[in-house]
Amino acid sequence: SALTFVPVHFGLPAFLEEKDVPVETGCLPERGLGYRHMCRFQASEVNRRLHELGYEWHWRMDDDSLLTGEVPYDIFGKMAAEGKLYGYVSTVRDDDACIVGLWDTAEEYVRRLGKSLGDNFFKEWPRGAVFYNNFEVSHTSVWSSPEYRAYFDHIDQNGGIYMKRWGDAPIKSIGVSLFVPPEKIHRFGDLGYRHAPFVDTLPEAMRKPAIRGRQALPLPELAWKPDKPVHSVIGHFQVETQPDAALQKILDPALGAGAGSWIGADVATSIGVGGGQYVWLFGD
Repeated sequence: SALTFVPVHFGLPAFLEEKDVPVETGCLPERGLGYRHMCRFQASEVNRRLHELGYEWHWRMDDDSLLTGEVPYDIFGKMAAEGKLYGYVSTVRDDDACIVGLWDTAEEYVRRLGKSLGDNFFKEWPRGAVFYNNFEVSHTSVWSSPEYRAYFDHIDQNGGIYMKRWGDAPIKSIGVSLFVPPEKIHRFGDLGYRHAPFVDTLPEAMRKPAIRGRQALPLPELAWKPDKPVHSVIGHFQVETQPDAALQKILDPALGAGAGSWIGADVATSIGVGGGQYVWLFGD
């Protein structure tokens, strides 16, 4: 298929003055204005442009994302056949310093809209939880809908992307929780995917077999819902996960703590070894 390059111009939105925008924010102060341009672009503009170019499905991966095994099916075909609109591989927790005021702004929008929350899972979505959207498969209707565009405009006009470094992941995750029904969300738990420092999973075919006589249970569609996860902050990174034993109990109470069929949650941790260097440990 053809490879298309589209020029993109990054600049402050018209409603902000450059003199009012801080050089650094409380969230990752080493990330400058260019990073905030990227967050705004990924939260809305990139999907709008793809929609205008006629693409029905969007698959986002970062330039340092890696598929660690063969994808055994047509990603978009699977989503369409199963009636899904949004797909992901993992959820993590964003740093509290990076979401200051974001959830409050979203709740303000919901109240102003007078929208019923009965048909979505926004209330159940924990503050700070995000779909780790360096792997994100979505139908264009998710982002081109009047509902999402109005929501994003409200978030955008607040100025928090530039004043507080709100990221595209929490902005879009809240949008998904508001406008995409849970049954239309798919977790690609069978694919091998790596994106340091938080996600490193083997392809399903390379994982340990289930205990004889038992079949491994699929991970819940919304794996973050059953219990409040344990928060672990190591170095400058924050990871949301749950202890293996707790997740085993959620997925199958009959499985013991030492069950060999258990796959586990995506976990990354780091140990400082001096001189500003860290050793990263990944567990699955």
